[in-house]
Amino acid sequence: MRTFIVAVTASSAIALAASTASPLDTAEPIATTAAAAVPGTETAEPTEPDPAVPDEEPGEVEGGTEGGPLEGGFGEEPDDSTGPSPRAGKKPSAGVFYTNGDYVHISSTPPATASGHGWWFKVNGPGAKAKVTVQLQAYDAKAKKWKTVATGNKTVKPSKKLKSAPSSNRANARKTCKGTAKVQWRSVIDVDIIDVNDSPEKAVTTARSLNCGAF
Repeated sequence: MRTFIVAVTASSAIALAASTASPLDTAEPIATTAAAAVPGTETAEPTEPDPAVPDEEPGEVEGGTEGGPLEGGFGEEPDDSTGPSPRAGKKPSAGVFYTNGDYVHISSTPPATASGHGWWFKVNGPGAKAKVTVQLQAYDAKAKKWKTVATGNKTVKPSKKLKSAPSSNRANARKTCKGTAKVQWRSVIDVDIIDVNDSPEKAVTTARSLNCGAF
């Protein structure tokens, strides 16, 4: 059975497990808080954007879309799986791994762009690669709801570090700012290990206020 672990601290980007994860569509902007660690596991430190790892140049994001916004929090994850073939054996259960990412931030690559990254760090268990999907969400104060405004995904190997990942081991979602209006931003990160039976929980990063218009 999969043990779902993500970074946990009051100032960190991510909440632990589905039962303590923040709701994806709420009436007010929310920020995740610290949760109790799962017995036998560890929690990650807060993650700021790593200045040593530059943001991807525009166009480098694989499988990404910029547009929307999609109503009601984040859109449904594309169903790109046809399911196991009748001859295929039962998929192995995932071991222990971390879902991690940085706060949504203004990219160092012009033009002014909201950017968020996601990656995974494997402690043990099967699976050599995972499809990591990052959804950027902005809070629409008029509609009083979170809206997904950009999505990016990439199939990557686990990062060798828990708190950061090179561009080859992380997914990125970007949204060009529409002016400099102050908007709350967050991201939703999903890790789907290839050919491994893992559960659908997603990590939600702590909301941050940026001078980056979204609508």
